[in-house]
Amino acid sequence: MRQIAAEYIYTPEKWLSDHVLELTPEGRIHDLRPIEPQESFEKLPGYLFPGFVNAHCHLELSHLQGIIQPQSGMGAFVEQVVKQRATFSEEAQKAAIEKAIEYVWESGTQAIGDIVNQRLTAPVKSAWKDRMRFHTFIELLGLDGSKARSIIWDGMKLGLNHFDTPWSLTLHAPYSISPELKAQLFPSIGGKEARISIHMLESQAERELFLKGTGSIKEFYERMNIPYKGFPLQDPLAYILADFPSDIPSIWVHLKEATDEHLKQLQELRGDTWFCLCPRSNVYIHGEGPDVSKFPVEKVCLGTDSLASNHSLNLWEEVQWIQAHHPAIPFHTLITWATYQGGQALGLEGVGHFAHEHKPGVIYWEGGEKMPKRLI
Repeated sequence: MRQIAAEYIYTPEKWLSDHVLELTPEGRIHDLRPIEPQESFEKLPGYLFPGFVNAHCHLELSHLQGIIQPQSGMGAFVEQVVKQRATFSEEAQKAAIEKAIEYVWESGTQAIGDIVNQRLTAPVKSAWKDRMRFHTFIELLGLDGSKARSIIWDGMKLGLNHFDTPWSLTLHAPYSISPELKAQLFPSIGGKEARISIHMLESQAERELFLKGTGSIKEFYERMNIPYKGFPLQDPLAYILADFPSDIPSIWVHLKEATDEHLKQLQELRGDTWFCLCPRSNVYIHGEGPDVSKFPVEKVCLGTDSLASNHSLNLWEEVQWIQAHHPAIPFHTLITWATYQGGQALGLEGVGHFAHEHKPGVIYWEGGEKMPKRLI
């Protein structure tokens, strides 16, 4: 049995001092208990916390690292992704995914909420499932209402035929979803693994499209010859909530342009509701991050988005960004967002905290400018 102590050991409630973490040879948590007199153990200066939980990621876009022009705005960003992702071979895309998984593991991530449109991440996740945990969100989108049923069926086939780790169907974003698609998906979205993760109020362009029918997203549709008929409501969140099954677990991602009233409406949903912030992705696309301070601390989790919209998939760097821009937020709160609450948002048991008989990973941070290190 390996026994490790540190000045501070994380629990969701508080930091523990004078405690020791007991681990089996396989890396499972045996116990987290007070130190007994005269016993011997590894003693480290600094902090121990569980592996990070990246609640929102697009691993299948890893081949676009460094290709998309930063701070180009939402319309131009989406257009570049659509045009660039198809120019790479399947082998190149798979190699980039494998490299990304290796990196997130080494940088301390233990679980990922991953958004997919294809099968490319499936074999990598299967190969890693004994070490990492995944919830795959199969993302549906399309503005042609006549194709709604086939879009849903294609998503079901993708999950059933290719993914052997937890998955569920979800929707991309309000501006890319026909009324028919959401109306047909939501009534049938229940089930044990069912949960929604949806990009919401990410940009001013999204709000402009709904309010005025203009802006960079509309211009993107015109350049790509995508028929656009407008939406029946003038607010993106109202449009989604009109059909939303309010008792289903949900993760609302980005919310950079969300108002206090938007957040209030989401908190009133009956289901388990989470707000996932990806601040460095917002900076990459829009030149500024979210106002982190306006979100309810007990419902925040963190993500990186993709290497198309971020310089790395290192969740610790999201923590550092928030520390630098919102120094009043306690460090324990930030680690809770990066670990425990991410696991809760994804419905993954035993990650994000040192739970008995589970393998949440063990991360050591000495403090200061040094990067955390994976111990287990």
